Amino acid sequence: MKRSSLIGIIVSGAAGTLAAMNAAFALSQEQARENCRNTVGRPIVQACMAGQGKAPDAEQRREACRVQATPKVKACVLAALNAANGRANVPIALHKDGKPQSDGVAPGNSLPAGFVAPPRTIADISAILDSEKPDPATLAKLIEDADDEPEKSASQSDLADFYLERGTARALLGRNNEALADGEKALGAARSSGDAYFSQRIRIFIGQQKMALGDIKGALQISQFMIKDADRPGQKGYRFGALRSSGQVLIQLGDIPQAEGYMRNSLALIQEARTSGHPGWRTNYSQKGRNWEGEVESLRATIFEARGQFREAEAAYAKAREWKLASIPDFKNQEHMPPESQLRWVADTDLLNVARMKAKQGRRINSFGVIETMADVMLTRGVPEHVRSDNGAEMTARIVRSWFAKLGAKTLYIEPGSPWENGYCESFNGKLRDECLNGEIFYSLKEAIVVIEQWRKHYNTIRPHSSLNYRPPAPQTSSPEVLHLDRSVAMQ
Repeated sequence: MKRSSLIGIIVSGAAGTLAAMNAAFALSQEQARENCRNTVGRPIVQACMAGQGKAPDAEQRREACRVQATPKVKACVLAALNAANGRANVPIALHKDGKPQSDGVAPGNSLPAGFVAPPRTIADISAILDSEKPDPATLAKLIEDADDEPEKSASQSDLADFYLERGTARALLGRNNEALADGEKALGAARSSGDAYFSQRIRIFIGQQKMALGDIKGALQISQFMIKDADRPGQKGYRFGALRSSGQVLIQLGDIPQAEGYMRNSLALIQEARTSGHPGWRTNYSQKGRNWEGEVESLRATIFEARGQFREAEAAYAKAREWKLASIPDFKNQEHMPPESQLRWVADTDLLNVARMKAKQGRRINSFGVIETMADVMLTRGVPEHVRSDNGAEMTARIVRSWFAKLGAKTLYIEPGSPWENGYCESFNGKLRDECLNGEIFYSLKEAIVVIEQWRKHYNTIRPHSSLNYRPPAPQTSSPEVLHLDRSVAMQ
């Protein structure tokens, strides 16, 4: 179907929806506008005209007075519509017709066919990778689309479509520089055709390519421009994605307070979308609200993660994924729908984020955590001859024992149920419990990490130990005088 025909169908459908909604509203937009013109606008214009006396350019003065009254009339209309037709600040239903069966199983409770549980052999891993190789026919079609050329007689509107589609194919092939160039061409063509809505969709694509190329500040400029440019009737929905993108980039740059400001803007905007009595907001929220809710949750999750609140971030990422999966059917009636594979990829990214948050919460240590921790110690203390430990699964894992063997360190496991065979470790655990954990209440994992690490450093470098003649095991050896001289030299 040609794009012009599709636009006609969408516009006709939207007009019909608006007409039906206006008929169902307690107060229509036309009624509110007429009432506000008579009760607010007309008195302002009359007072303005009377204050200027008689002058030959009466019509010009009247127009200037109307301009002065317009903002107050618009505010009156919106207030009247909200009072008559507004809704509670409650999100739209997550699914229209119940949760789809394909997404009804929680992640982690269902395993795909052929799943091989760790530990995996090289043959197992090779088989998994071979099964995920791209289909040759699909890859050939993607390369063909990426190397296609536009028709010479194509209109600006068609060129915008072409360059975005070709840029998408090039991005999937990792040709992000070419994809970015196509995005810029698509934006120029869309602006020439006067399609402001499509221009915003293309800007999203350009921002994605800048991020892929490592141009973080360039991506931030694009999203911040969209926040301002889309702050007008009919385009405010694009602000959700722009606010989310800006907030996430700012967190990468270390500016959490400004990202939190964008979060507050997102919450105010989603409340406006949920509660507004304006017909435009009501229609758009019913069609795009699930996607908007997902954008807000994504930003919320990123901020939780930046604060070290990994449990809250896990829940928010999971909720964002649910919203994004539920929004996919809503996109099918929209003119500038991204490919469904791209929408599902975004949802899958949030699923990976859920897994990352589970790992970061440190609820338990696994074999990889043991290797990472031991490697840090060995970098400063050297490789030991023996490693004494209990028989926990994280210490007896094949990958851990193999790693120790490659380094030349031997394992010395204690007998099961015999903690006294590892006295130094058990003594440390007891002191940690008595002197630190029993006297603290942790309100977040981040707080626990910081407090326990401070206690560990104090225990090893400052706290006197009776068994060491009241000396710490690893006292600080740096001299205050040397540090003072270094700072003085640096200041000169």
